[in-house]
Amino acid sequence: MAATRATCPLGRWSEPGAIHLPSTRTIVYTLPDAKGRHERVRHILDAEGFSDWEFFYGKRSNPYWVQIPHDHAKLLRENEPPLLILEDDIEPRLFRPWVMPPAGAELVYLGAGKSRRGTGIRNAKRALPGHKISQAHQYGYENIDATWMRVFGMLYTHAILYVDRRVMREVAEAISSTGWQIDVTLARMQWRWFCACLKIPAFWQNDGRHRDETFEYAPGEIAEPVEESRREQVWRLRQAKVDRALAAAGIGGVGGDGIAVAERPRIVVGPDLVWRRG
Repeated sequence: MAATRATCPLGRWSEPGAIHLPSTRTIVYTLPDAKGRHERVRHILDAEGFSDWEFFYGKRSNPYWVQIPHDHAKLLRENEPPLLILEDDIEPRLFRPWVMPPAGAELVYLGAGKSRRGTGIRNAKRALPGHKISQAHQYGYENIDATWMRVFGMLYTHAILYVDRRVMREVAEAISSTGWQIDVTLARMQWRWFCACLKIPAFWQNDGRHRDETFEYAPGEIAEPVEESRREQVWRLRQAKVDRALAAAGIGGVGGDGIAVAERPRIVVGPDLVWRRG
């Protein structure tokens, strides 16, 4: 993993493996005539304090996606990690300036979606027989912790952080040689790399078509973290007592994200946060 250390510009926080997104080299892929999107993205990145970013103006093609893989390959070959590539239709959901990818992560998805390329899951299960690959929505995944999962066969490329130089070159070669859409190539080949994905996106895809796909896609019952009220805290403590009794009696279960749940809890309790069901 090339980006092994990031230092806060104000000197307030420095952790091995931490990456400060606003100071990370960032490229927004767009088209020259998408003026409305340019203004919106500029406002988003300026508001979040991004200081090293620019637009990359792709060329129109028919079909529209043919040129995109070659443009992305060029960006991956000509830049060093960490490199954040965004599409021009991003919208923040749970953006935080610091991100701590799991150890060994090579591609970091700061946003994703529910859809999948089925061959990607089959490829992963064949290539990684010792891995416990589950399925949520339409994609495959391995649970890492309350924040991260490793994904297989997952489409969407609107917010990817590249942190390994070798992998950047491998991805460039793959996406420029298959003749497929960029997200299809990556989805089919995600087993080749450690593709870590946020369960709650930093960015979702606000293109008028994919909100339901990209705003919430996590396994199980994970939703956006909320502040816990006193009433909810009391309920959680009572529910925890019930959960323990159910577990002792062999009733209840574990959700797809590894969080223990009772039959009808109002609150799902994670290791660090309280998550409210929708």
